Amino acid sequence: MSTQLQTIARRILPLYLTYDPKRMTDGFGAQGIRITGIFSIARFFRLGYLHNPVSNLSDIDELVGTPERHSEFQHILAQLNEYISFPQDKFPPQKIHYFSVYNLGFRQLLNFGVKALILRKVTILEVCLPFGITDRLPIISHYGRNVWKRSFKSTYQNNYKQRLVVMHIRSSEHSPDKKRPQLGPIYYRKALNYLSERFNDEFKLRVHTDFHASDFRANEKSNRVLAFESFLRECGDRPNSEVNHYADIREVMFDMTKADVLVMSRSALPYLAGLLSNGEVIFPKCHGHSPLRGWFTRDCEDFISGI
Repeated sequence: MSTQLQTIARRILPLYLTYDPKRMTDGFGAQGIRITGIFSIARFFRLGYLHNPVSNLSDIDELVGTPERHSEFQHILAQLNEYISFPQDKFPPQKIHYFSVYNLGFRQLLNFGVKALILRKVTILEVCLPFGITDRLPIISHYGRNVWKRSFKSTYQNNYKQRLVVMHIRSSEHSPDKKRPQLGPIYYRKALNYLSERFNDEFKLRVHTDFHASDFRANEKSNRVLAFESFLRECGDRPNSEVNHYADIREVMFDMTKADVLVMSRSALPYLAGLLSNGEVIFPKCHGHSPLRGWFTRDCEDFISGI
């Protein structure tokens, strides 16, 4: 199917892909994955691309951390949008036909490509989810990664002079939806033990969690806090390591994309970082999306869920 689409696209289709930010307003990581996927599909099949940034989120607290920082939301979101701002093509001046697709698949893309080729009408396809293509052919996402690496100039400076291992722990402790099971400490401990043996403990460890530091000082601790408390204490006691609870999302994204090794959680944000990263990625098989070629997959052995 992809060969057919590429053959048609070589004939310069008047077909443009763009992200539809109105259909789903969940987290930044989830929307960032969609934008990266849509851009990658457009470039892989040599179609036009029109950039639409993330415009809204379902839960502001998950982005900024606390209600006191709500005033910073627009500024932080604007900086994050710069982080995944892909180059776009010139907007077509002709009469435009708009179509909307929820989850784009190969067959739909082929049908729209054939119609645009036959009718020679400029068509803009507003896409919410690209996973009907990118999860079936993950190599397509490399197109977005390669362009991002060439075009993005970080405002942060990486001062780490040794191998950096970044571990992202998603607990959903402060998420409005606690139904989705998240990985427990066994997965992370085994990944860390593997890296310790492999590198003889010669690396800097940075752990990023979505807990608040106050969660561990509370008189009554939740089951999620109790599940991770011992492991996070072990991480903090390691030489040359640090544990960060609910750090600024811009810092978290920078650390994950610049890591020599990224240990992913079952979350969209580290998956987005993995798509953009040039380092090694440890990927949980239960994540929900397909791993890129070269990612090291690990079993998901324990979960936390519920209250």
